[in-house]
Amino acid sequence: MMKTNRKLLVPKDGRSKSSKGQTVRHNIQMDDKVITLFQYVKDKSGWEKTKSRNWYARCYLGGKTRQKTTDTDDLKTAINIAKKWYGKMLSKLDDGIPTERLDRDDHLFDELANEWLDLCKKSSETGLRHKNYYKDHNISYKNYIQPFFINDYVEQIDTPRLLKWQKWRETRRIKSPDLLHTRLKKEYTIIFQILQMGLDKGFINGRPEKPLSLMRQMGSTKRPPSRGTFTSSEYKKILQVSRQRIRDAKETRREQIKLKEDKNKKSFGGGWEQYILSRMYLHYYIVILAHTGVRPYELQRVKHKDIVMVDDDDDQRKHLEIFIIGKRRDRTIISKYGAFFAYRGLCKNICPDHKPDDLIFPTNPYLGFRELLIEGGLRYSINGDRRDSKSLRHFYIMTELQGGTPIEYLTEQCDVSYQVIRDHYARHLQPKMFREQLIKVHHIEDP
Repeated sequence: MMKTNRKLLVPKDGRSKSSKGQTVRHNIQMDDKVITLFQYVKDKSGWEKTKSRNWYARCYLGGKTRQKTTDTDDLKTAINIAKKWYGKMLSKLDDGIPTERLDRDDHLFDELANEWLDLCKKSSETGLRHKNYYKDHNISYKNYIQPFFINDYVEQIDTPRLLKWQKWRETRRIKSPDLLHTRLKKEYTIIFQILQMGLDKGFINGRPEKPLSLMRQMGSTKRPPSRGTFTSSEYKKILQVSRQRIRDAKETRREQIKLKEDKNKKSFGGGWEQYILSRMYLHYYIVILAHTGVRPYELQRVKHKDIVMVDDDDDQRKHLEIFIIGKRRDRTIISKYGAFFAYRGLCKNICPDHKPDDLIFPTNPYLGFRELLIEGGLRYSINGDRRDSKSLRHFYIMTELQGGTPIEYLTEQCDVSYQVIRDHYARHLQPKMFREQLIKVHHIEDP
């Protein structure tokens, strides 16, 4: 008979040939699974892979081999750490945590959101952002995002999950029966900025896609009301109403003084000195906005040191150079002559002792402007569009376009793209604004 060489089957222990002799091992039986602890040591030749003598734990769970350092060279301590590590992963697996996240630290979306909100708060407090930047984002998150995602891990948020949130969000209405497309876009911006932070930290490999099908449906059926502008005659009426309100406040103040001097008559109310200053403050605010085209919140960031008054013998050539911290970029803009006189009046009557670092408009007079518009019957346009302080920016751009100013100049002055001017601001233009150009007869030679 011929002898056959039988190959002895040696149970494999998971180590490669190169690693044998370089590690010592200890196995821990956990039900039907085994946790292997190993520690690197010197081989027979004295070579060592690492100088660390810490124990490492390794196991196979959820279709994947997982490994973790115990950060200790004591075997007893390492065994306890390995058992807790395995138990925690097993609990996560039962809770439905994705298998690729079992051996990683948990990252709740809410915790990441609070970290992002802290950055927003610092930006508001330091002046890098508007003072209401943190407040607005915090309210949106606490009311409309946190209640849905509070128990979600950032790794679990995908497009189907966003779609579920969007459907849930439609039921969370307070003021209006419909969820406006613009409102939803702002809240998606918050969600994706939080996810971007998770991406930057390495918690996720990418951001999910936005569910566009429902967004497009909402965008085509639920449109927010447009912001109105002012015609030239309406702007003149604003100034007339503003001046009359200032005169009324001064007259009331004079009557009040007379009543106080006459001991036989009783005075009324008080604080009319402040009313006069507030209405003058609002008047200067309106004129500067209408003669610069800046955004209202941009104007509120301007300090006295940011303004250069350019004088000239011709009053209509007098203007301001104003450094603006803008929405998209910082820039130096050029005002019309009206802003020159408004700023001079502001410094003379409101803040004669101002310092270079003082804001020219430390408070936003939006309530006073709303009262002025209501009093003048100008709160809404003939089309029902609501008007506010940003309507003065629309008025500036529309007036410049009507006067023939190239759009390229306005993109730099107003920090806005060419397309936005065409689609958003130029929609206010009407053919009657170009009456003279349109009725002009052009003599064309016969062919």
